[in-house]
Amino acid sequence: MNRPIRFASILLAGLLAGPAVAAVYTVGPMAGCTHASVQAALDAAQLTPGSDRIRIVVGTFTAQALVVDRHDVEIVGGYASCAASASSGMTRLSGSGAKSRPVLSLYGPDDSGSVKIRVSRLELTAGRHTRAGGGLLVHGRGSFFLTDSVVTRNRAGSGGGIAVIGTSGEENTSLTITDGIVSANEAVDGGGIEVVAARLRVTGAKSMIVDNRADGSSIDTGNGGGLHISGGPDGRTASAELDGGHHPDGLFARNAASRRGGGAWIGARTRVQLYTSAPAWPLRLQANTAEFGAGLFAGGRDTVVSIWEGVIESNHSSLGGGGLFAADGAHLRMLPARDAQAPAGTVACAKGMTCNRLAGNTSLDGGFIYKNGAAVMLSNADPGVQSHVLLDSVVVSDHLGASVFADNCFPQDPLDTCLHPIGLDIVNSRIAPNLDAISAMHFPFATKASCFSCTIAGIRGSGFGGESEPVMFDTRGVLTLGQGIVWEPGRPMFGPLVPIAVVAADLVAHDLSGFAPSGNLRDDDPLFVDAVNGDFHLRAGSPAIDAAVNVLGLPFDLDGHPRVIDLPWQPNRDGALDLGAYERPL
Repeated sequence: MNRPIRFASILLAGLLAGPAVAAVYTVGPMAGCTHASVQAALDAAQLTPGSDRIRIVVGTFTAQALVVDRHDVEIVGGYASCAASASSGMTRLSGSGAKSRPVLSLYGPDDSGSVKIRVSRLELTAGRHTRAGGGLLVHGRGSFFLTDSVVTRNRAGSGGGIAVIGTSGEENTSLTITDGIVSANEAVDGGGIEVVAARLRVTGAKSMIVDNRADGSSIDTGNGGGLHISGGPDGRTASAELDGGHHPDGLFARNAASRRGGGAWIGARTRVQLYTSAPAWPLRLQANTAEFGAGLFAGGRDTVVSIWEGVIESNHSSLGGGGLFAADGAHLRMLPARDAQAPAGTVACAKGMTCNRLAGNTSLDGGFIYKNGAAVMLSNADPGVQSHVLLDSVVVSDHLGASVFADNCFPQDPLDTCLHPIGLDIVNSRIAPNLDAISAMHFPFATKASCFSCTIAGIRGSGFGGESEPVMFDTRGVLTLGQGIVWEPGRPMFGPLVPIAVVAADLVAHDLSGFAPSGNLRDDDPLFVDAVNGDFHLRAGSPAIDAAVNVLGLPFDLDGHPRVIDLPWQPNRDGALDLGAYERPL
């Protein structure tokens, strides 16, 4: 990437002038300021060693295409005057009227060395760049920080708001956003933020990635409305840690992608962790849209996305994967805060809140054509890896579509059999109610699915012709059900195309005709407390109480209560574990 050549002469002049000391430069149109333009102050700072400070008065500076090249500096806006000792407002830097470049470009060395650059109290807007980073471009080795700032209404080829490009791996390039808002930006890929072979951290109560858009012109573009992140083409990795968004809309909201990943698109060789450190504010991906994977799309080898206590809700896909989509070897996990691998500081939601939730996502084309995978869709076109989703202690409810879970096939050539490894494992979870979903599972492309200690109920397809459809379609895969409840009286369990194998044990179900004879299968009413109003706990006398052995060693139920409570007045069938997602207390 080319840099303005003027810095060569500036640096040479600085060396000839002898050593200088770190300095404070002030920018404003009034008397007492050291410079009238921001770039002039940056150029002056370039001559001094050490970490310099640029203070900018409140107001709007137009035609900005600012560059910091391999120099430690802190840029702070919002000063009431050049004599003010503290910042109390915000400064707008606008690219309107400038040439096609980012509003602010921060460069570190490409191959060795490092810089530290801090930016705060700035609004970066109206930037236009045909390549990467409309508002802010971070490129090269260094630690970069964006604090108390807004990046809005910018446009670029990729990273409409922000682009972070690592030249030597994520261990050498990082951007930390604290209390930052990235909104209403546009790009072909990565409407809000693009990260390549670098590390992104987002934190702070005010942080939001909202109303951004990725509009592509082909089936391979238009990915990542809010965030687009991947490793580099030479095997370099990328990572992101996302904690924040203390707002009802959530951290990712109302972003749109014309193809994949409305909220976020995560590519190959990437590790992403999403969690919350504030009990009242779960990390939300909400009201995002895309053709596939409206909430989040993860695809590619060596890709792991982990979500602790997250809420993925009210996202809309037109073709599949309303909430989540895992493809081509990606591993995607939703986990409780008590998970041993949770990042330091991860907390469970406040008492009375339901987090770790997939809720109200839709898979609907044209407003009336139901599509599969309203909550989760999986696919795999890479025979050397397995696409996999794990849901541990998750509430999956209120989805609208042909199915709650589904797989799909995107063949790379006409000979592709679409039978590459795909896995879905659900444990300790409630899949209920989903009154506007026609079926629970639809896996025509060989997904191996399991559901242990699950409650599956309230899947009706109400009013849309789904009331008589099977609860589960599964044509080529293996389905394992254990220690659970499947209860939808009046509907067949399986369609005419049944799985290669159904393995079931310790199950209460409304229809046992699709199961081979095995141990501890019953068709008794599980006696939910109030299924009509969404309470799927067990009443006293339920046949699901004290009915199985805790073969998985689950320590807690979905509510976080101790998992095995042996009721003294209830005879044990095979053990003291209650079937389904909830353990009945003493």
